[in-house]
Amino acid sequence: MRYIVIVAICIVTLLLFVSCGSKDNAGGDFEPVTQKTDKITGSNVSVADVVDFYYTYSWIGYNAEYLRYRFYVEDGKCMFMYDARKVVDDYGPASEEDRTAFGIKELSQEEWDRFLDLIKVGTINDPKEYTETGDSGPWLYLYYRKKSDVKRMEFNFKSLGDRSEFVEFCESLAK
Repeated sequence: MRYIVIVAICIVTLLLFVSCGSKDNAGGDFEPVTQKTDKITGSNVSVADVVDFYYTYSWIGYNAEYLRYRFYVEDGKCMFMYDARKVVDDYGPASEEDRTAFGIKELSQEEWDRFLDLIKVGTINDPKEYTETGDSGPWLYLYYRKKSDVKRMEFNFKSLGDRSEFVEFCESLAK
């Protein structure tokens, strides 16, 4: 009897794991949300296949800061999320209690296409394991549709100017 209960719990847990996730980000049917066919520089990844993008900066020293911008597709809608946190006159890390700004908004097609234009000039690489500590980032990850799977890649802007232009665009969306 004990083994039957354990097997039943395992089956229920497995079913929960299989059903978790949004349709667009977890292997369901995917319709590109743009007509753009540009490829990200030096890759075979089309910007139309991008389903999620994270830009994260975190400083945990004195006057700690945390900033995340996320562009993603959810239920066929193009979305933008921002989360800013700051610890004043103390050491970090910054937590949700230190949040200074947070928001989620649906993007227009023009805003989503502008985002894609900004990232298409970047480069992507397979994720690496980093063993050193103390870097405040930014860390950038791009998720794209590859057949029925979603693949995660590290993203880098070609220049500091390209990254600054991206951050300015994100700041304008967060207002």
